[in-house]
Amino acid sequence: MTKLAPFSVTLLRYPRRDGVYSVLPDAVIVHDRYQNRHVRLDPFGAELWLRIDGLTTLHDIAIEIAVNAALPIEEVARSASAMVGALSAEGILYVELEPQPLPYHLTMPLDEQDPYRAAASMRAEGWF
Repeated sequence: MTKLAPFSVTLLRYPRRDGVYSVLPDAVIVHDRYQNRHVRLDPFGAELWLRIDGLTTLHDIAIEIAVNAALPIEEVARSASAMVGALSAEGILYVELEPQPLPYHLTMPLDEQDPYRAAASMRAEGWF
């Protein structure tokens, strides 16, 4: 395991999406259900978002991104930790201490979901 910086306890946590999303040709757009608005993610945020599954630590996600992009792991880990902080502040992501799979409606873009199954998942999670 790569040595972790002291600021990066978040890297050992499991990020979880808290917004449905759409993948566009040039961006990922996340619906913030709390403020009824859309958040457009930058390329790094989009890459991170698409890898979040509730079962993988932020550290492991950062390593995967770094290896695929041939970037220093420490640099990507620092950026990933900062991005999770920003997305958490936006209200569209949070972190957990333990792994937990995402509910159906958060596992894939909106346009790929079965609408009835998505509605049932949202209802079960208390979204409406």
